[in-house]
Amino acid sequence: MGGGCDIDSVHKTNKQAIYNNKNMKVRLMTKVSAATLISAIACSIFTGCTEKDLYNPERGKTELKPESEYFDFATTAQVAFDVNYGKIAGGALIEVFTEDPITYQTNNLYSINGEAVFKIFADADGRFTGNVELPKATEKVYIISQSWGAPMCGSGCGKRQSGGRYDRK
Repeated sequence: MGGGCDIDSVHKTNKQAIYNNKNMKVRLMTKVSAATLISAIACSIFTGCTEKDLYNPERGKTELKPESEYFDFATTAQVAFDVNYGKIAGGALIEVFTEDPITYQTNNLYSINGEAVFKIFADADGRFTGNVELPKATEKVYIISQSWGAPMCGSGCGKRQSGGRYDRK
């Protein structure tokens, strides 16, 4: 065939070009890897050999508040209660609610809803004096007694004073 181009020589030239291209990539990767390694070693030498001590035990110390000033994480509190229904209501069941449990219906009927947070029977003289555990969020309590002779009392009946004092007198 004319033209003087041999297929074998073209094939050999392409192979050599591919080999040279791969060889150049390998050499470039080797140079980049060596430069990265040298940089990492130099950084660790310069930063690791400093004489400056960064630990200072006095730095950032603040005076702690006494334990009494911290929130105690308790959700309930002991509240002193004194209920006196008088002798007529001796042994009456005393129920303490944190929300008004009485719902009035037509014809002077009522229903008591909800669950009491504390229940106890009064002594023979119609009294209860002691501590009651209530949720801390409670601002007002309702004292109910459905026993015969005891007043069915909600919040505000009788003389309510600080804590949980109720005196019928």
